[in-house]
Amino acid sequence: MQNLLGTADGIAAQGNFYFAFGDAKLGIVDTRDIASVAASVLLDESDRHDGKVYTPTGPRSINMAEAATEIGKVLGREVRYVPVSEEAAREAFLGMGLPPWLAGMTVEYCRAYTAGWGDFTTTHVEDVTGKPARSFATFVADSWPR
Repeated sequence: MQNLLGTADGIAAQGNFYFAFGDAKLGIVDTRDIASVAASVLLDESDRHDGKVYTPTGPRSINMAEAATEIGKVLGREVRYVPVSEEAAREAFLGMGLPPWLAGMTVEYCRAYTAGWGDFTTTHVEDVTGKPARSFATFVADSWPR
């Protein structure tokens, strides 16, 4: 979720943000929940986590249009997600100063997400911490710059 904070300046200036995700859904997670899972595992002196692999996610998969709607509610104005092509994304990444290898890798992630790679959720946050994962709406209400 916090990765989307990188769009805040563009949203403030134009009301838009851009990604090469099409209408893909992602089970994005709040980093506070990741930290809670990690702390819970590290501080638990039992062996209940031995051999386990956790993949914390948010409580539901959302697409970027839904993210824009939630951000707009907090800001009190319309926010639009504008899907862009992989090539436009690559050019934008290079224009931001990313080295070509990193721009290419980031586009590969976009391609994977667009193909559905991130469209899943788990109950691992609640399983480990006893508290449900934060929703995107909660993240935006708590963290989005106004």
